[in-house]
Amino acid sequence: MNRPTSPQKQILDKLLYPEPFENIQEETGLDYGILRDELISLINYGYVVAYESDGGSEANIHFYDNDNLHLFTFKATKLGLTALRMPTQASDTKNQEG
Repeated sequence: MNRPTSPQKQILDKLLYPEPFENIQEETGLDYGILRDELISLINYGYVVAYESDGGSEANIHFYDNDNLHLFTFKATKLGLTALRMPTQASDTKNQEG
């Protein structure tokens, strides 16, 4: 299991329920590019799933447009919520140095 980075944990913390890209960006304060890259990583790890909103209903999709993540909604998976409780990669580096 991949240990999440600090920004990834910030994102996962906001995804207990489906959230649109814009809400995640607003709540985390992350720049568009950073949020985009971290969401792609979280999806690849299986920590987050992407949903396509369609007038109030949401459908889990297996393919999403990397260039237009702002059009999708995201939610943490069970694996992602487990990863949220893991130490971050940055804290591991500090422990090894000390």
